[in-house]
Amino acid sequence: MVVGNILTLLVALIILTSIFGSLHDAELANQKIHSSKIVLDGRVYDTSIEKRLNLTFVNDKDDNKQRQLYIHVHGPVSSQSKTILEDGFKSKHKMQYIPHNTFTILSSKKNSRTALESEEFRKLVKWIGVLNSNNKLDTDTKDCATSGLSVNVLLVDSKDNMKQKVHKKWQNALRQKLSLFDKEYSETIKVTRVSNNKVKVTAAKSKHCKTVLKWLSKHAVSDVIQNSENFEIASFEKMIPLEDNIQVLSDLNPLSDAYKNILIESAHHGQPIGQPSLDDVQEMWRRGLDGSGEVIGVGDTGLDYNNCAVFDNSSQVPFYHKLPKIVPDSKHRKIQSYFCYADDYDLKDGHGTHVATSLVGNVDAQNPMSAFNGIAKNAKVAFLDIGTKRRTLKIPPDLVNVYFPFMERSGAHISSNSWGSRKYGQYTITAHEVDRYSFSNKHHLALFAAGNSGRSGSKTIVSPATA
Repeated sequence: MVVGNILTLLVALIILTSIFGSLHDAELANQKIHSSKIVLDGRVYDTSIEKRLNLTFVNDKDDNKQRQLYIHVHGPVSSQSKTILEDGFKSKHKMQYIPHNTFTILSSKKNSRTALESEEFRKLVKWIGVLNSNNKLDTDTKDCATSGLSVNVLLVDSKDNMKQKVHKKWQNALRQKLSLFDKEYSETIKVTRVSNNKVKVTAAKSKHCKTVLKWLSKHAVSDVIQNSENFEIASFEKMIPLEDNIQVLSDLNPLSDAYKNILIESAHHGQPIGQPSLDDVQEMWRRGLDGSGEVIGVGDTGLDYNNCAVFDNSSQVPFYHKLPKIVPDSKHRKIQSYFCYADDYDLKDGHGTHVATSLVGNVDAQNPMSAFNGIAKNAKVAFLDIGTKRRTLKIPPDLVNVYFPFMERSGAHISSNSWGSRKYGQYTITAHEVDRYSFSNKHHLALFAAGNSGRSGSKTIVSPATA
């Protein structure tokens, strides 16, 4: 199993870097530069400007008033770091990680004072503070006066069920506040629950939308406030706008006629084609690293289960139309599970079919198509279908409790996720969710494509690859 886990790590890294390109940013790799920086939705707060480890910055007369604190620690961050901080604060709220080397928690001045009395706590923490509430706001939200308000709000994680009702409380409070000077506008305000950790706030266009944003940013339970990420699918010839600005990432569709013509032409001239012809792949297979006994999670446009690389005429595809509590071992030779979240098929020349077969596709060596077998040819796939017939993407709004748990329950501890939004270089709500899941589930490695926009560093990396 250890060998298999190493294989799946190598597989995902090779696939994502060879198909979608790689990005290298020397600045991002420089831990010394970033050791004093907190990243907030693309903006950076430098804690070295004002070094402090006390409570003089908190002016609350009420010692029990809840505030969102940012705790910057000496890296590298470990599970023990989080445990020391949580033991110190003794808060009912969960502590969350954000880059770099920083945790946030909802706590009172009283609890903070108690935490700072611990020598172990003080050795770990290099800076503690309350940032301006405007730092919670996405820089794009300033246009709401002309375009209307539509924002997602990531909530501070809580150990109780308080968040389950927060959307109703917020809607009532906002309508009551705005009705004092614009009753008609106040009735357009809607707050809906997206998931346990997220709500959506919408309202008509008005100059008063900034009042709504200010109220949201000052609320102790709000963590990040961001315009909805706009999704789109990328193709070789044109960009097709999609809802919520997520895009499938590929420059040249490997299943397109143009791509096939290139391969056929190469084959006619006796040139080796396909992944099995690569020396590195052959060496991995000789060493037994061929995916046997492993499952790889894939979230993409869909999977053509009649494609010869994954087809099984002796077993049915194990479809799931809602998140399963348990996923038993599948008899299908290549598909461990298929979650029909958007639908249950892929479009012609589908991106998801290409990704999945590049990973786990396998036909007999006597078949000429074996030249295109996947790198982990003996692995299975846990596929989450996020592509619709309208060529849009339907991403589960709750990555932490739906998207990744499906893969985990299917036995996949590594996943390939070739989608993202054009919020280049920004640490978005989606990136927050990926980090939240990854920090709490260290046995799962989630890989996201960096983007299609070249090798110009962190500003070309799409969300949530910024996690």
